[in-house]
Amino acid sequence: MNKSKTIILWAALALSGVSCQQKQPASDKTPVDYVNPYIGNISHLLVPTYPTVHLPNSMLRVYPEREDYTTDQISGLPVIVTSHRGSSAFNISPVTGSETDLEPIRKYAYDLEKITPYRYSVYLPDDRIEVDYAPSHQSGIYRFTFEKQGDHFIVVNTRNGELSM
Repeated sequence: MNKSKTIILWAALALSGVSCQQKQPASDKTPVDYVNPYIGNISHLLVPTYPTVHLPNSMLRVYPEREDYTTDQISGLPVIVTSHRGSSAFNISPVTGSETDLEPIRKYAYDLEKITPYRYSVYLPDDRIEVDYAPSHQSGIYRFTFEKQGDHFIVVNTRNGELSM
């Protein structure tokens, strides 16, 4: 065997060792982990859909409200979305600041968004707020982590409804 064939053989063995990394066992994933909520969101001919957090046969459906799928802002955080293309019945906006900063629906720049059928998380960098949402069968829970010092508010807005206590 000549020297060039030996080098090629060693290179092939080295590359095969690099590509044979151990993968996560399939048993750690459940079928819902294979769902991609982003499929079908952008359409040139039809009305786009939005990536939705929604458990099968459950009451709550949530997706980040934005003008279209490619925009860089979300309009508050929905509590319950009434249809697959409609707006939410209720909307909440976390705010750090003073009462003069309060708006019914706040527009946020967002980053680190992650959407699965069972969880929604996003970081609001301008306000430095971490948001985590998880639905249940008939309810859901938001968790807000405010990184800025100051007064913290959560503004609840109804579009055409009414809140009473």
